[in-house]
Amino acid sequence: MTDQPYAVYAIRCTDGNRDRHWLQQRSVRDLVLQQAARLVDKPCGPHVIDYAIVKPLDWAPVDLSVSDPQTAHRDQVLSGVHEITCPRCGALAGAPCENLISRHAGVKRFTAWPHPERIEAAASESPS
Repeated sequence: MTDQPYAVYAIRCTDGNRDRHWLQQRSVRDLVLQQAARLVDKPCGPHVIDYAIVKPLDWAPVDLSVSDPQTAHRDQVLSGVHEITCPRCGALAGAPCENLISRHAGVKRFTAWPHPERIEAAASESPS
């Protein structure tokens, strides 16, 4: 990996939402412009191109022996998450979170991972 900084581009709606049209990979300006051109007729437009100059950080080794080897990282994050109602989608305790885009289209689909708001709420309620 190079130490040289690089630019990361994103599309922002005029309402300020940067997460609506996310890009799956580090993008170059021309690809973002092409994607923005496809979004002209979207009701959330017009769109603005944002960019950030990013410099890669040095990788540091992590001592995994400190954590409990019997508990996977996923289990640590998800412990207690499904015991509370999701503040974002309203999924009841014991049920997985719902995909909001699919729900808006009238289709009931579940997400593979709980919403971040549900994880934060469970973390704040857990006695640690």
